[in-house]
Amino acid sequence: MLWLGTEVSPELKASMRAMDDEVVGRVEKLLKATVPGIKSQSAKIVATVMEVAVKSLLTLIGRSDSMEFRARAATEVKRMLTLYIDEVIREQGT
Repeated sequence: MLWLGTEVSPELKASMRAMDDEVVGRVEKLLKATVPGIKSQSAKIVATVMEVAVKSLLTLIGRSDSMEFRARAATEVKRMLTLYIDEVIREQGT
């Protein structure tokens, strides 16, 4: 949840959930279109992990005023996701 420890209205929770679901759905469709043999359940789990990871790591990128730090942190997030998705693709081939 974006505002940990604060009261969030049911409407805002629903809106945030809808946004998360939209992102996961788009990534899931992309995985199905680009990863040969990936099953629907696997695509949904992988998409969910990727969405949560990116959302969580955005706080790392945003917590510094240094553009150099932010750029490097973004590069590291991309590296992490690339290694993850490469492993997912490799697993589908076995």
